[in-house]
Amino acid sequence: MPALHALGMLGFASAIKWKLRRHAWFGITVTILAAFHVPLVLFSPRITNRVPAIATAVINSADFVVILAIVSIVGREMNGPQPAE
Repeated sequence: MPALHALGMLGFASAIKWKLRRHAWFGITVTILAAFHVPLVLFSPRITNRVPAIATAVINSADFVVILAIVSIVGREMNGPQPAE
């Protein structure tokens, strides 16, 4: 289940930022984020009983927000300074 949740959050965040797909930095950033999720999934404790849905939702939401923030920060840094409007 942790792998499915990580894949879902990466996929959902990528879908939201899909207009950036033509930039090489976007693909590299998503790949690096996916690579960082691998140890998190592999070393997460195996829970035999059910986890409350609210706990899963909080963890997934936090992961989603962090992914979006990282993509936004990398995008801002890669595009350079924007002229004032």
